[in-house]
Amino acid sequence: MVYLRALTGERAYTLKHTPELIKGHESELREFLTFFGLFRELEINRSIETLAVEYMAKYGLLPNDAMILATCKFYGIKYLVSFDSDFEEACEGEEITLLESIEEISKALEKRK
Repeated sequence: MVYLRALTGERAYTLKHTPELIKGHESELREFLTFFGLFRELEINRSIETLAVEYMAKYGLLPNDAMILATCKFYGIKYLVSFDSDFEEACEGEEITLLESIEEISKALEKRK
C-alpha cells in the first residue's frame, strides 16, 4: 500500500475504491516484483498467532495489524514501517520503533551504519 500511495499520490481509501488508479500502473507494478527479492519471508506459527490474539485484546488491534506486530515481536524486528497510526500505542508498548516517514526511515538506516 505504501508503494501504491507513493506511485499514485492517492490515499489508501481512494485506491481501495478506485481500482482504475492501480490498473493504470501495470509496468511499474511489474517492476515492483524485483523489490520483493530484497526480503525474506517469515513463517507464521502458533506462537505468533497467540501473540496476535494478545495484542488484539491488549491494544484493540485488528487481526491483520496484530499479526504484523506479533511477527515483528517474535522475530526480534526492531522497526515497523507503516502509515497506520493504529500501531503507535502497540509499538511503543512492545518496544518496536514505528517509522512513519521517509525521514524516520533515513535516520534509522543511518544508525545502522
